[in-house]
Amino acid sequence: DAALAAARALQRMGDLPAAEARVVPFVGAAGVSPDRAPGAPRVSIAARARDEARGLLGRILVDRGDYARAAAVCAASEEPSAAVAEARGLACSNLGRFADADRARAAVERAAADHAPSLARARNLRGMVAHSRDALADAAEPYQSALTLARRADDLHGAAIYAMNLGAILREACEYERALGPSADAARDLGRLGKRVERSFALFNYGNLLLSIGDVEGAERAAAEAESLARALDAARELGYARLLAGDLARRRGDRARAIDCYRAGVASLSDAAAGDRLAAALNLAEALADAADSVAARRALAEAATLAEAANQVDAWLPVAIRVALALGDDIDPARLAELGRLRDRAARTVRRDAAVRADLALARAFIRRDQPKKALASLARAQQIWKEIRMRTPELRRDAIDDDPDARRLRELLSAGDAASADKKSPPAATSAGAPPHAEPLRRLLSINKRLNSEQRLPVLLDLILDTVLDLTSAERGFILLTDGAGAWRVEAARNIAEAELAKNAAAGAFSRSIAEQAARQGVPIVTLDASGDERFEAALSVSDLKLRSVLAVPLAVKGRTVGCVYADHRLRTGAFGDAEVALVCD
Repeated sequence: DAALAAARALQRMGDLPAAEARVVPFVGAAGVSPDRAPGAPRVSIAARARDEARGLLGRILVDRGDYARAAAVCAASEEPSAAVAEARGLACSNLGRFADADRARAAVERAAADHAPSLARARNLRGMVAHSRDALADAAEPYQSALTLARRADDLHGAAIYAMNLGAILREACEYERALGPSADAARDLGRLGKRVERSFALFNYGNLLLSIGDVEGAERAAAEAESLARALDAARELGYARLLAGDLARRRGDRARAIDCYRAGVASLSDAAAGDRLAAALNLAEALADAADSVAARRALAEAATLAEAANQVDAWLPVAIRVALALGDDIDPARLAELGRLRDRAARTVRRDAAVRADLALARAFIRRDQPKKALASLARAQQIWKEIRMRTPELRRDAIDDDPDARRLRELLSAGDAASADKKSPPAATSAGAPPHAEPLRRLLSINKRLNSEQRLPVLLDLILDTVLDLTSAERGFILLTDGAGAWRVEAARNIAEAELAKNAAAGAFSRSIAEQAARQGVPIVTLDASGDERFEAALSVSDLKLRSVLAVPLAVKGRTVGCVYADHRLRTGAFGDAEVALVCD
């Protein structure tokens, strides 16, 4: 009992290697593990103590990130206690063995019976399994249940831990207003209980939350105390995380050199930690180095992070940072990686990881701008803007203006204004237009402005006018109209620009060229463009081109929910080649 108590004390202090060395001889005595410390004696102990040792060793190995060994140690127990089942559940959930994790969680709940503290531990495990599955919404309820049960049972330490878990998951879901109470409670109560190592980690979580809502001064106080506690206790893992928070604060203040120093110190402190912990530090360092244009060091840090991501089975965490590093350094980005980032973005949105979804959309938008794909950039920015609005609504009202100073929020505003869209990446921009803007910036700016107007209009006549104005604006066409069908094969002009009513009536009666090409595009469901109508064989049978004096023509089907209902038509009577691939793409988008 004394040896196991000493091991628990070492575990709480964060000295996991020493804690493991204390426990291994007891587990080894049962023939479970050959990995006892060199020279450690085999000890004959009772089954209960042996099982207790297995549970403790399993939890220590989980904390060290050695999930496979933790699961094996716990699986060897013939009659596992709640502690053994809990450690096995955590190990299996981190290994992605969710069926095994659920069975272990059920075993914990059975063992708990009506004992409130034990039942609270079971509910906490349920939350941790859901968290590992990336189901943030499903994890909040069991964490809250665990917290309520622990408080009713006067389990103050358990309540503080469950409050910390609840606050952390609410912060990940950007439920900032809901996260503040439990996160502050956890840091305060762990301090009152004298749990200084755990308080250091709780302060790291709380500081991250304060930084997320723009309380930089509060976050700095939390980071400083977290680091001070970790130094005093020689708790390497907690010290590493405190340094990562200090790096985040330095980046927020624009101090790149200090951010890099803090991240490097964090990497050093976490050198013996689990691969997942080390991955977080390596990714932060790689991105900070890329922001500082230190390409050699950034790529080296990113390569190290890739190795850690494989070891921790967290490649999905590595990819978004890899793409942001490539954008910052002007490196080429494999289209397959962009497609994968899109899938990760969709998953982040489904699992309410709102900040991850916003950051993915921003990276996608920057990549699409670089690839001269303004419509795709617009779609990504529109999604990011909508989710950012949701994040603001989940922020305490008095902090909503402060979070708008978040770097991602600033970048989103910059890209939405499109005033300096090219500066979103560090790659040398293409040759500038006569106005000094990159070629892709102006179409993107116009698309963004137009999209806002279209999304806010509900009246069909006004909407059609906006669509037509949009087409003429994007293509610099001379004239245009919108043709709609009544479903019975009859066509009617619903909106027109720069074409007199008398001319429309005359053309309609005569089977005018403009009407015939519009109807053809609508019937076939494909765009039609001609660079010089006077020499285009497709229109020889139409009304005399010379009579209509048409040179460039563009007709694009108008579809609603996949069904073609009309056509948007634009032409120019004086310019040949007025509409090229870029104009067709803009109008089709």
